[in-house]
Amino acid sequence: MKIKDLPSGGANFRASVGSGSFAKKLSFATKFGGLQNLATNKKAIMSAVKHYEQAIKKGKFDNYSQREAWKMVKAKSVDLSKNEEKEIKSLFKHLSKFDSDESKKTASLKAKKDIVKDRGFLEE
Repeated sequence: MKIKDLPSGGANFRASVGSGSFAKKLSFATKFGGLQNLATNKKAIMSAVKHYEQAIKKGKFDNYSQREAWKMVKAKSVDLSKNEEKEIKSLFKHLSKFDSDESKKTASLKAKKDIVKDRGFLEE
């Protein structure tokens, strides 16, 4: 299990409740998956994710919030290596991706409108 297999931001994001929650998937990834080196810092990561849960749900986990979450993790964690720092930062970047059905619908509607407006084939 890699970072891309963890839940991303969106209305269905849950930090600690339920079977598909971020906490359970992070726990599995640190025990058996490709994120085993983050096992020592799992509590620090989860406290930052719980703190910014509402922002992640709303899709407002921007660069500033990511930096603040990184500062929280850095203050609470022990012995961070460069590789762990990169993985934690990419984990926060993954959480900032907003995945909602509404954005997919508006994208498909925009594509349909663009197709309707395209009349280049009539001119040929």
